[in-house]
Amino acid sequence: MPDEENQPLDDNNLGDSNAPNDKNKQQPSASQEGGGTARVITPEGLIMFTLAACLDGAGLALIGLDAAFGIGLAFGPVISLAGYGIMGIWQVARGMGSNDKGGKLLSDNLLRFLKKQGWKMGLEAVPLVDALPMFTSIVYSELNSNN
Repeated sequence: MPDEENQPLDDNNLGDSNAPNDKNKQQPSASQEGGGTARVITPEGLIMFTLAACLDGAGLALIGLDAAFGIGLAFGPVISLAGYGIMGIWQVARGMGSNDKGGKLLSDNLLRFLKKQGWKMGLEAVPLVDALPMFTSIVYSELNSNN
């Protein structure tokens, strides 16, 4: 077994003498595994990140308006309600791609979303805390979830 020490290291054989050296074996990509950044850089991900960044940026701008002129907090609920509507429509659209029988799968998708992300949406309703990028966090965690 002196040849094992002289074998070049490659993707399949990283120095482990028991590892098979099969060059035709393909590793699953991040999009096949269902996680990582593969779902983030899709048309859905880019559109939702853009919308979430605009909502979070508007919330931050309202904090600046409140500090400068005292009028920002009055418009905060408008941004939050718009964000809730966008996130809800997104979840409905994501659920409609499945084989939906009687709306059960769609309602299950919305309930799962609210169980996982409801606390973030609740924080978005709190004045001054809504300046945190909660909508962006919701989009990122939803795109990286396995469900």
